[in-house]
Amino acid sequence: MAAQRCAGLRRKMPVSPTPVNDLKSAPKRSFRGSFHVAALDRARHDFGMEIGGHRFEHVGDIQPERNDDGSLREYMPQSKYVNARQLPLNRYGAGPFCKFKIPNRFALSGVYVLTIDGEVRYVGECANLSARFNAGYGNISPKNCFKGGQETNCRLNNLIYHAACTRQSISLWFLQTADYKVIEAAIRAALRLAWNRV
Repeated sequence: MAAQRCAGLRRKMPVSPTPVNDLKSAPKRSFRGSFHVAALDRARHDFGMEIGGHRFEHVGDIQPERNDDGSLREYMPQSKYVNARQLPLNRYGAGPFCKFKIPNRFALSGVYVLTIDGEVRYVGECANLSARFNAGYGNISPKNCFKGGQETNCRLNNLIYHAACTRQSISLWFLQTADYKVIEAAIRAALRLAWNRV
């Protein structure tokens, strides 16, 4: 049943491998005018990703939990919520969901990017990257499935679930910065990515 729910989400974007040395020597580009995306060579992690003159470091690949037979482990936490007020599910609360985590050492503010098979799909901002993924996107709480809960957590987790169902490569990239809100807003407006609600 889980396999039947899986549907690949694909959107092509112009990408090209950019060596680290080139990134370091390249002048910073303004967000205004043309917008440059240079993505990784996924076979080598000494390559970086540059977006709008900002260099994003590779955090790692997101690998949701799987069953012994290799199938994706599906989570449906809604039944664990004591729904005393009889709240309806939110728009993305029906799932299915998956579980994943990133290293806890990224308790840093900045802008993060998700790529699927090397294509940029989502950009977001955070005050703490590890908390955003480990206590948010990667572990859907029962309460967040219902109206008033964190819809974005449910939506992103479900998108990652579907990408993982078809064994697409899901990678996380990060730019550490205190100016994360301004940079994220500029990237979002310029690229209008498939997984962002613009």
